Amino acid sequence: LQGGRAPSVLNGGLGDGPVPFFLVLAAGAAAYVEYLSEEAANQASGLGPAAPRLAGDFGFDPLGVMAEEGAYRRKELSANELFNGRLAMLAITGFAAQEFLWGTPVVEQTPFFFGR
Repeated sequence: LQGGRAPSVLNGGLGDGPVPFFLVLAAGAAAYVEYLSEEAANQASGLGPAAPRLAGDFGFDPLGVMAEEGAYRRKELSANELFNGRLAMLAITGFAAQEFLWGTPVVEQTPFFFGR
């Protein structure tokens, strides 16, 4: 890509190689999964009101963590998941901005984070 830097809007890496194809494919797959979820909810509710559900909750819990918890703990776990996801988005945005400002890959700038 761009000299080892992460593909981002800031360093022009989104137009290189297979990245644009992957982004379109990933967005299409996410839209299709959301469409299937909405269709299932609409068919289950018929013409009446739909059952309350959380956006993005597709019931994926292979370890059964949420099933064992009470309502308060479920709400707390969901809030923690949102917080961690937002923190991860801020971190990767920070990596892209750091690479843009310094012009070198973040792996070379902070080798102690990457086991080097």
